Amino acid sequence: MRDGRPDQITRTSAPVLYIDLQEKLNAMKKFFRARVLIWPLLLVAALFIGGIVAAFASGAMNAVAFSSIFGGNTVKENTEVVKFVVPEQQVVLASAHIEGIQKEGTDGKIFGLAIPASSRVTYLLYKFDAKLGIEGSEVKIDPVEGKKNAYRVSIPKFIFIGNSKPEFEDPIKSNDVLGWLAEEANQSKMTNSILGDRNAEKYVKNSNDVLTAQAKVFYTSIIQSVSPGAKIEFVFADGTDTSGDGK
Repeated sequence: MRDGRPDQITRTSAPVLYIDLQEKLNAMKKFFRARVLIWPLLLVAALFIGGIVAAFASGAMNAVAFSSIFGGNTVKENTEVVKFVVPEQQVVLASAHIEGIQKEGTDGKIFGLAIPASSRVTYLLYKFDAKLGIEGSEVKIDPVEGKKNAYRVSIPKFIFIGNSKPEFEDPIKSNDVLGWLAEEANQSKMTNSILGDRNAEKYVKNSNDVLTAQAKVFYTSIIQSVSPGAKIEFVFADGTDTSGDGK
């Protein structure tokens, strides 16, 4: 104050404050008028959220369905390569029970000349089970081109795999009067001859039909366990070409 009178600033500050306060009140009134128009939107949002929560609680909606409401479309592609687990070792397809008599006869000789009535004959009775099959590692399974769920199985030649439960009786000998001049039969050689490759090929040949049928059944069961309803063609080493389901 100067000379007992208020300054010019003091005299004009009150109207300025009043105007500022009035402007703030007007702004607040406009804001609350605008909020009245927002309530319907808030009500709709609250109802929407409440509906989603209720759907989750009742089990009518899961996370996948919820994401599908807001997310885009999902495209899935699945490419599969079918591989069959087949034996890599020798596969026994059939077992043939073999019984027989092996005969071996010799004659006595002196200075390289055969002596009459000097023959010696040995009989050996035997039986065993012959295991017949294929080399599993040589079997090929390929899809048939142009056909859906169809396969071609290439079967290698049938083989003699081995034997089990061999039994040999004591040899039966029949000698002539001078049979003592002849050499005795070698039982070990007779046994090896019975179980040798020559007889093995005969067992395989005689069992060809059985082996063919068993190969079809065996590999059909493997393939259809992975691909139900598959159509299967079989090609055998002897040139036989069959198609069907192996039943």
